[in-house]
Amino acid sequence: MTNTRIHLASLGAAAVLGALALVPVTPAHADPTTMAECTSAGNVWVVVQAPAEFNNGTALDKQGCATAPTSGTDALKQIGADLSTANSLISQIDGVPTEVPATFDGNYWNYWTTTPVEGSTTQVNPWTFSVTGADDSKPAAGSVEGWYYNNPGTDTMVAALPTEFSATAPSNEASQAPDKTEEPAKSSGMIGWIIAAAVVVVAVLGFAGFRRSRSGTQQAS
Repeated sequence: MTNTRIHLASLGAAAVLGALALVPVTPAHADPTTMAECTSAGNVWVVVQAPAEFNNGTALDKQGCATAPTSGTDALKQIGADLSTANSLISQIDGVPTEVPATFDGNYWNYWTTTPVEGSTTQVNPWTFSVTGADDSKPAAGSVEGWYYNNPGTDTMVAALPTEFSATAPSNEASQAPDKTEEPAKSSGMIGWIIAAAVVVVAVLGFAGFRRSRSGTQQAS
């Protein structure tokens, strides 16, 4: 009777492990994909936009989440922005403008900051023009930073950036931060294989124990 119980317990353990092997493992952390998810986690949401006229007829809209950036430049780099500089200033972001003017024509990458509207998951407060350069700025946790290529004017300095963001991930693939979910997916697959191997080992040990118990019973009889 004891040997039979041991055998049943071994098979039961194998069944439980087998069931676990079939359960998908969800990564413990997923990168924020919206402004609300990013800022509510204490990170910084970054949006980069430019009209189509400066990008061969295609408007630029790049958005992503920067984790504890040390500067505005660092925040841009964290969302995958490709930067070019001239005279210590950012002259191009992701190749925009396609041609940097030989002489200043009034258009430039103007830098803005804001914060989410309290209680809203999509709206932000009015943008404030940053008087601090991107290399020296210290983005606040939970804030939003914006870059727009145009001539913002000198009187009103009203940002052309949006004051409302989508509640879902940006649809433009170029607006996504570098994908960091591939590695957790690989880890999940590895966990599945480890569990499957454990199932086989437990089953084999259980079967071997059962055969030994039957052999001992037959000899005793």
